[in-house]
This record gives sequence, C-alpha cells and structure tokens, in this order.
Amino acid sequence: CFWVEKMSPRLTADSPTQDVAQKSDDALRTWLAGGFFLSPRETDIALLVSRGYTVNRIAEELCLARGTVQSHTKSIYRKLNVHSKQEVIDLVQSQSSR
Repeated sequence: CFWVEKMSPRLTADSPTQDVAQKSDDALRTWLAGGFFLSPRETDIALLVSRGYTVNRIAEELCLARGTVQSHTKSIYRKLNVHSKQEVIDLVQSQSSR
C-alpha cells in the first residue's frame, strides 16, 4: 500500500524538505491524538482528510475497506466537532500555521 511505502512516520527523510514535512506531520499527529483523543488510525485518516483525500483514495492507500474509512471519518468528525471535510481542512490548517 502507498501509505506504508511513502508516508510511514518510521521512514527516514531523504531530503531536508521531507524532514521538515515529517516534523510538521508529527506535530499534527501529536496535536490531533492528544487534543482530540483520536486513535492512531483515526489520526492517519484525519491527516489524509485534511489534505483533501477522498474516502476511496484513503481506503486504497491505507488498505482499508471503504466502509471502515467512512466509520472512522464519522468518529473523527464527532471528536473534532466538525461536520464536513472542509472544516477538518480548516482546523488542521489553522493549527499548522501556528
């Protein structure tokens, strides 16, 4: 799956730009998991939702069933107290701009 190969936080960065992006992702993961009590999988999905990924693309990249992604997304929306993908994007962008 793409997620395991390209986006795993355990992989080392190949360039300074990737290193900065990884640190940013790590900070967002910590903020989402700690501030909103998201599970590790919910955190992965929330980051992808915040990048505008569709349910189908998330399911493909994380090797999950579409229904599983939809279920996690509902839980994420409830925990973040949002009602749309755009609200997730706005919330994460507001945090990453700090």
